[in-house]
Amino acid sequence: MKGSLKYIINKNLKNWRNPIFLSWKIIKKCVLHGKTQNFMN
Repeated sequence: MKGSLKYIINKNLKNWRNPIFLSWKIIKKCVLHGKTQNFMN
């Protein structure tokens, strides 16, 4: 799990100018998705 996250961040560093913002967007999306799933269950 940690390895794949590091890979995604490294990939973003190479491909995007603002990888921190991009990664934060992905994390936020995952957190929001997790929260909505919890409310549904």
